[in-house]
Amino acid sequence: MSIEAVPDELPQECDAGAGKNSKGYKTSWTGYKLHIDAADGGIPISCVLTALKTGAIRKLMDAGSIQLTLFDERNLLEFVHPDFPEEKLVACRNPDLAYRYKHKREALLKATTEALEKVQAMAARGYLKDADKIGLRVGRVINRYRMAKHFNLEISEKQFNFSVNHEQVDEEAALDGIYVIRAARPGR
Repeated sequence: MSIEAVPDELPQECDAGAGKNSKGYKTSWTGYKLHIDAADGGIPISCVLTALKTGAIRKLMDAGSIQLTLFDERNLLEFVHPDFPEEKLVACRNPDLAYRYKHKREALLKATTEALEKVQAMAARGYLKDADKIGLRVGRVINRYRMAKHFNLEISEKQFNFSVNHEQVDEEAALDGIYVIRAARPGR
């Protein structure tokens, strides 16, 4: 295979997968890494791709570097940003993964809301009276579904109220299926 043909063999969309680690725990991953060795004579042809975390992607979107309308028909967008001066960034949009994340978030929001409504009813009936006991029960629900950032909680003596933080949900939804891969810029 010629060096010119290598880019055609690379994946055109970010990928995702799941498996079990050495301790038997379920793990998942997104994106991919590419390792290419140097040729004889010391010609560097090595490249390692790594994915940015959600917080860094959010900063790039807020700065206007990533806009959903900029993705081409392959769901890839190549750009540079001053926060990463020595690197080329490639944003990938995976519509299938975005769909899965959206539905998983909706299911978790629904399950959390239903569980919090039960705690709310227990407080209203007087079964849970102390704020600390209400807080412990709410904490169990929030920790079980890991959805604390999506809820506004108000806990007091004999009373518990909550609401969904729709602004936070919308912020997270804007990042669904988007991954940014970092690669060294040629000639740098």
